[in-house]
Amino acid sequence: MFELNTEIFLYIHSLSFGSPKVWMFLASWFGVVIGLLALLFVGLHKHGFKSIFKEFKQHLLEWRSLIFIPLATWAVTDFLKLIFGVPRPYLSLDITPLSMPGTFDSFPSGHSAFYMAIGFAVYRYHKKAGIIFMVLAAVLSISRIFIGVHYPSDILAGWLVAYLMYRLVKNK
Repeated sequence: MFELNTEIFLYIHSLSFGSPKVWMFLASWFGVVIGLLALLFVGLHKHGFKSIFKEFKQHLLEWRSLIFIPLATWAVTDFLKLIFGVPRPYLSLDITPLSMPGTFDSFPSGHSAFYMAIGFAVYRYHKKAGIIFMVLAAVLSISRIFIGVHYPSDILAGWLVAYLMYRLVKNK
C-alpha cells in the first residue's frame, strides 16, 4: 500500500513544476478564498447584506455548523498528527518541495480536512453549494500533493476526518 501511495504521489508531484506559483497559491491562499466565500454565502444567500444582522437568529444553525465542523475537524487532525507522526514526503523521498512546513505531521492533512469540512458544513443546509465547496476543497487538497507536502493517503484521511465530524454533528 505504501508503494502505491508513493507512486501516486511521485506522479502528481512531477506535474507541478510547470507553474509553481499557481500551485503555491492553490495550496495556501486559495483556502482563504474558500473560507471567505463560505462565510459570504451563508451570510448572504437568502436576503443579502441585511440578513447578516437582521435575521442572524434564523441563520444561527448554519453559522454554528460553518464554524464548529471545520474547527472540530482541525482539532481532531492535529491530535491525529501527534499520534501518527508520519514524515512529510520530502523527508522520505528525493524531492524538493515548494513549501517546507512541519516535518513529522503529514498524516492526516489538516488543510484538506479543514476545507473539506467547510464543504460539508455548507452541504448540510445547501446541497448544490456544498458540492461546489467540496470541489474547491478537492482542488486545494490535490495542490498539497503538487507542492510536495502530502501523500494521497494524507489527503484521503483528512477528507475522512471531515466527513466523520460532519456526520457526528449532523446526527446531533
